Amino acid sequence: FFRNALVALSAVRVVTTIAEFADTVVNMDNRLRVATKSQEEFARAQQFIRDISMQTRTAIDDNAVVYSRMLRSTEGLGFSTKELETAMEGVTLAIKVGGATSQEARNSLIQFSQSLASGKLSGDELRSVAEQLPGLANAIGKEFGVAGGQLLAFAKANPGILETDRVM
Repeated sequence: FFRNALVALSAVRVVTTIAEFADTVVNMDNRLRVATKSQEEFARAQQFIRDISMQTRTAIDDNAVVYSRMLRSTEGLGFSTKELETAMEGVTLAIKVGGATSQEARNSLIQFSQSLASGKLSGDELRSVAEQLPGLANAIGKEFGVAGGQLLAFAKANPGILETDRVM
């Protein structure tokens, strides 16, 4: 009896996991379809998100949210797909190296992508990046010639300087 119950529970768990993963892939695809302009761009973005998620062991859905927001927020800035992918790789590696929990990383990624959409990194979004993603804060600080730990003070002294085109 217990063996049959265990087998049944295992089967239910497998089916649930498959359904959850399928749901994640559908959500990723929907986000990328809205953000991309062609089937070719969609296919490339889809493959990139899968690859970067596997390489960095970060969540596909989180990466899809950030990548699609990065695409939309940098649309008029002249970034190539390769430059966008390089930036995304940097963000995901900063998460991995920074040691943030998955929930902290998810929250910080959402706030970072919101800042890109608004055109500048400031306020709560900047604070979240500085606290939860120190590797990303260091990379951004390097662009401006300041240490990552000084990024908050630098941004406060220079309001509006952390614009999307420079942060990327």
